[in-house]
Amino acid sequence: MKISTTYMGIKLASPLVVGASPLGDDTERARELVDAGAAAVVMHSLFQEQLDADQFSSLYLREMYADNQGQQLGFMDPSALTTSPEEYLARIQRIKRAVGVPVIGSLNGSRPGGWIRYAEHIEQAGADALELNLYAFPSDPTVSAMDVERQMLDIIRMVTESVRIPVAVKLSPFLSSLPHFAAAAQNAGAAGLVLFNRFYDPAGDGAAHASKTSEPHGENPHLQLRLYWLAVLAMHLKTSLAISGGVNSGEDMFKAVKAGAHVCQVVSAMMYRGPGAAREMLADFRNRMEEHRCDSIEDLRSRSRFEQMPDPEACERIRYMHALQRPTL
Repeated sequence: MKISTTYMGIKLASPLVVGASPLGDDTERARELVDAGAAAVVMHSLFQEQLDADQFSSLYLREMYADNQGQQLGFMDPSALTTSPEEYLARIQRIKRAVGVPVIGSLNGSRPGGWIRYAEHIEQAGADALELNLYAFPSDPTVSAMDVERQMLDIIRMVTESVRIPVAVKLSPFLSSLPHFAAAAQNAGAAGLVLFNRFYDPAGDGAAHASKTSEPHGENPHLQLRLYWLAVLAMHLKTSLAISGGVNSGEDMFKAVKAGAHVCQVVSAMMYRGPGAAREMLADFRNRMEEHRCDSIEDLRSRSRFEQMPDPEACERIRYMHALQRPTL
């Protein structure tokens, strides 16, 4: 049985990847996670606001939020972000030398600008791939969904045309037609898609989220949403697929790969349980592969429940109706 996988053309020993987070900032911590079985490391994001001084300067923010409390001002000031662009590039080099597995840089932005040129710097620093996180909150009612998507696709094209390394695009689940946009992103040069970016919750409890693996009706909504879209996109696209969020166990990994994921990006489980979480997840994942007599990752991916459905949309409607009418305790 083989659990090696290929993500954006990059060979990985397993589907378990350290997701974008502070986990990749510390060389020793990253090395421990790789020694425990993580097959690649995604660096935390370098933000547009740190790079595009003309568009989002600290002076502009200080004037715009002059009447706000000091704590809020500090939060909005890009200079409060701890890692400079220069340090970020140096960190890629250090992590790359230390871990011996592919290292994926990350850029986070929402509109075109000079920050896009840093994709080249990340490539030159030695990153094996780049993750582009298109995290935005459209609030202008005069801007249409088509306008928003067109701008996102422009960013994807600019970034993919500027580098030779593969680029994965981290998406939001709140697009009007996710399959349509995903296909357009693939056509614009995206070698991979990551489902999904996670929206900031100022009242959220990260530790509680990491340990909470079930919800009413015995389902984890963070995982269920991603599994559905993985299965849909895997039917129609050739691009690599990654899941980010909701994967906290070997069983979750098994479900994600079966739905269509090439890799599973994990953060919370490793953040709160350490390298032992990686070992446990991979051991459980292997056991489930053996139980279901799966010879390889591609064998498991081919068993997606949507592959045999003549009308997945109608089937999901029926499943949705049954779920809402199911008795609760």
